[in-house]
Amino acid sequence: MADLECINKHSLTKRNIEQLALVSLGLNNTETAEKMFVSVHTIKKSLEVIYEKLNASGRANAVSRGLEYGILNNALLKEIKQKYGL
Repeated sequence: MADLECINKHSLTKRNIEQLALVSLGLNNTETAEKMFVSVHTIKKSLEVIYEKLNASGRANAVSRGLEYGILNNALLKEIKQKYGL
């Protein structure tokens, strides 16, 4: 994920981007928390931050904006699948 800094114009952290990628792959909050070794509460709070940074109204809108802004792409999603065993 060396290119994250280059594509990230919305101040998302590496973990924010990983979480957004997991959401885009269809994982729910519980599944995402388990994969990232954090609590569901942490995931929910982090999603609120992601929504705010992307000016998104929810999960689908955040994923859409992530794709639109080039934050999410096929190479990143492939890497996330490998990293998290999906």
